[in-house]
Amino acid sequence: MFCNKLLRVTQQVDWNLLAALDVLLTEGSVTGAAERLHLSVPATSRTLGRIRHAFGDPILVRAGRGLVPTPRALAIQERLHQLVEDAHALLETGRDLDLARLQLRCVSSPRGRRIWPRSATGWSTSTSASSATSVPRSARTPFLLNG
Repeated sequence: MFCNKLLRVTQQVDWNLLAALDVLLTEGSVTGAAERLHLSVPATSRTLGRIRHAFGDPILVRAGRGLVPTPRALAIQERLHQLVEDAHALLETGRDLDLARLQLRCVSSPRGRRIWPRSATGWSTSTSASSATSVPRSARTPFLLNG
């Protein structure tokens, strides 16, 4: 019974939205969040739209040239940040970086060349909580190469 209920809840929640919301609230701008999430600005804007729909709240509203959190966003911000950090810590528990077994892949994109680490489940292209976890979070972030 519990497993069925847990399965329904996890199927309804897009955990990537929570991680994206944490970054959006920290950055206070779609452009800054897009850079940190390694997404395009339009993709991040669409993600913010999905977050607004999921919460039934504007979450971030325009104020001058920036975005300001709504009272609801302010109320959940600290708990959300802790949840995201806890999820990352849970995924990284007991996993040490083994440089001898680390494999990297260079990917060219319009935003430059990036190097992604390979995990046991495949090539990581994201830093979200659902991304590959065989290397620490800091190593899952792509390395931007100039040129």
